[in-house]
Amino acid sequence: MTTKDCFSVLPSVPAAAIRTTAQGNEKHVRSLLFKLAVEMDMMMNILAESMEIPEEQLRKLRV
Repeated sequence: MTTKDCFSVLPSVPAAAIRTTAQGNEKHVRSLLFKLAVEMDMMMNILAESMEIPEEQLRKLRV
């Protein structure tokens, strides 16, 4: 049974509430993932700088 099929058997009000909750959760998770990515980027820059890794070597690793 697909997600669309599941919502078709529910009355419209609970289905709309579930969709709204799921969309809110998705937005929250997206925001948290972005914040995590920024923190990891800062941490990796500090680590690379403290280890004195040349920028050229970092570029090669990113490819």
